[in-house]
Amino acid sequence: MGTGERHWLRAAIQREGYNFGSATLAPIGIVGLQPNQFLIGTDGYADTLALRWDAEWNDWLFTAVDYQHQEIRNGSIDLPFSLADFDFEKARVNRVALTANLALGHGFGLSATVARTESDDLSTGRSGDLPFLPENSGQIALTYVSTASIKTTVAANYIGKRNDSSTTLDDFWTLDAALQWEPFDKRFEVELAGFNLLDEEFELRDGLPGWGPTVKGTVKVRF
Repeated sequence: MGTGERHWLRAAIQREGYNFGSATLAPIGIVGLQPNQFLIGTDGYADTLALRWDAEWNDWLFTAVDYQHQEIRNGSIDLPFSLADFDFEKARVNRVALTANLALGHGFGLSATVARTESDDLSTGRSGDLPFLPENSGQIALTYVSTASIKTTVAANYIGKRNDSSTTLDDFWTLDAALQWEPFDKRFEVELAGFNLLDEEFELRDGLPGWGPTVKGTVKVRF
């Protein structure tokens, strides 16, 4: 809903259950708000309260504030490169994110996002944070969009310290880049992306190093 000239406030309350993997034409979000995703057991669910305030301060500055409060039952978190998951009976997650977008002109735009996440494992006999969820994270990105349906982005991504059960994993930065081209009336989408271009050393979990410089290419066709 609109709250004034160039200001919009959106709110949603949503319950998500087990995803059976079946295709659906039903909406998967409410007013464009998508809950943070966790794996949910067959008898589990996640209740989410989501709020978002968008503001267009002038023709070149745009901001957004996102807040999500989640109550999760019978959920789990993927353990990197493992067949096992970290299962929990009950947990609470609160996340707030601040985003600012600056239109520089001539097709260039600058964006910055900072996020804070707090979690509590409320399962029987447990306490503390959920594993692998960084308390602090962020991104700074420079984007260029041309009239020839070409879009390029260079982004510095920050992942804060995370808890790996009994170990605290260090924070790290990575530099990523992407080039996207949509020729022939956008019927084709060609994308080339590079990740961790500066070969930053980091760990996915204790003793498991993250990826080095990686390049991925994709081609999509729209019918």
